[in-house]
Amino acid sequence: RYRDLQIETVIGAGSFARVYKGKWNHTLVAIKELTGVHALMATLEAERNASISEADSQQDEGIQKLVNEFRSEVLVMSRLHHPNVLLLVGACSEFPNLCIVTEFLPNGALYDALHKRNARDTLTLKQQMQWLLETASGMAYLHEQGLMHRDLKSLNVLLDDLNRAKLCDFGLAKIV
Repeated sequence: RYRDLQIETVIGAGSFARVYKGKWNHTLVAIKELTGVHALMATLEAERNASISEADSQQDEGIQKLVNEFRSEVLVMSRLHHPNVLLLVGACSEFPNLCIVTEFLPNGALYDALHKRNARDTLTLKQQMQWLLETASGMAYLHEQGLMHRDLKSLNVLLDDLNRAKLCDFGLAKIV
């Protein structure tokens, strides 16, 4: 339930979602909330110059597309269990509060590690090779599961507390 989530600080944002550090059942988690639904509802209300009901908003094509993508991402993540893939903890589907709850990885995105100041001087070849192998292992697992990620980039590889790489963001993933 949405009310069971304690949303704390923003740790990332994209076109249709914002990611927060938060808590669920006293457990530190990451909460990806789809903000696109709220934005589309606000646009509909502005166009109609009036409040719209939840039922009306769910009939909108744009909102329906976002809801379907949310369901697809949750379904994909619920099937994945691998040390180099972000672990799904749960999901909230209380419209319009659509959230994906995952384990929290404190070291952020691989992109940030690679682009931080003095990265060339501080990152060892051994560490880079480890990230490469872990990313490849996660991708191989996805392919074994009949899944194509379709958005692999350093922003979609997160680092856990031991600096291990884990794949994330399955919004564009496709079952093949």
